[in-house]
Amino acid sequence: MEIISPISFIIGFLSEGRQKSLFQLAIAGAFLVHYVNRAIIYPYLNPSKSLSHVLVLLSAGCFNTANGSIQGKYLADTSINKISLVGCVLFIAGLAGNVYHDRLLFRLKRESNGGYIIPKGALFDYVSYPNYFCEWIEWLGYVLLCQSNTLNDAPVVFLIALVATMSPRAYKGHLWYKKKFKEYPQSRKIVIPFIL
Repeated sequence: MEIISPISFIIGFLSEGRQKSLFQLAIAGAFLVHYVNRAIIYPYLNPSKSLSHVLVLLSAGCFNTANGSIQGKYLADTSINKISLVGCVLFIAGLAGNVYHDRLLFRLKRESNGGYIIPKGALFDYVSYPNYFCEWIEWLGYVLLCQSNTLNDAPVVFLIALVATMSPRAYKGHLWYKKKFKEYPQSRKIVIPFIL
């Protein structure tokens, strides 16, 4: 479902025809690393056993096609500055945290033999969905890497859309955990440590 995003990103990125700077190539690489993990590695390590509705597949395909091509075309030739370096650190930390917490969930899934277990360890001790939180940090880093400074810049719009679509899922999942497990930690927040 998400493999279309890096493909459309590459098409959008290369369609500009101008010589790309090393900085632009690094930002493009950051985008593609995320999607190689999300579209290829993640489904391999955690194959879905349930079928998705055709409307979900179509809407996700449309979104990922549009998002990938818009992000690819958006990349501006900018110079490296302190903001972009902070963005790089946030992107790498967010990606690492996202992958790490996904792997913890995969391990729990294998250990549970089809049942459910309360996730524990790392940021799971503070929030129900640390993988979402880390993904938001990752894409905030991308916003800073791209030096986006208005709400209608493509990376900012993507981050807002991501938070808007993931927040309700995190909320519903958090309520499910609390209902399913009487011993679920009451102090555990939904997605942002100590806050939400």
